[in-house]
Amino acid sequence: MAVILDLHWVEDGKQSPMADKKSIDFWREVATQYKNFGTVIFELYNEPVGIDSATWQQGNATYAGYQELYDAVRNTGAKNLVICNGLQWGYDLSFVNSNFEIMGENIVYGSHPYNRVRSEFPQNFTGVINRKPIIFTEFGVNQHF
Repeated sequence: MAVILDLHWVEDGKQSPMADKKSIDFWREVATQYKNFGTVIFELYNEPVGIDSATWQQGNATYAGYQELYDAVRNTGAKNLVICNGLQWGYDLSFVNSNFEIMGENIVYGSHPYNRVRSEFPQNFTGVINRKPIIFTEFGVNQHF
């Protein structure tokens, strides 16, 4: 069994578009604490939304990118698996390809395929299928009864 430690929210109890710059220190501390536990996986940010792929990868003045978060973990000596989720609430990985990805090892690309049409899957995962590991860390149907 593995445990996934997930950074879900960073702004006063509401969803932020991406991890903030303080999240770099958060992951440095978490990785230092759990780097010797191979069954602990780090989901670096749960559901990026409303940002572009460049911000997703490298960050900007406000948000930390996945490469920064990944580097913070690795700089502690931690080799744990890390999960980097796609855009659009963690779903869209269509922009990831051999020229645009998080550089490093032990990286799994995550997705949250809620209420998705099956025909969308091939285009969403084109750049990662048969190249990178993929995990669905959330899925289901969002319906209001």
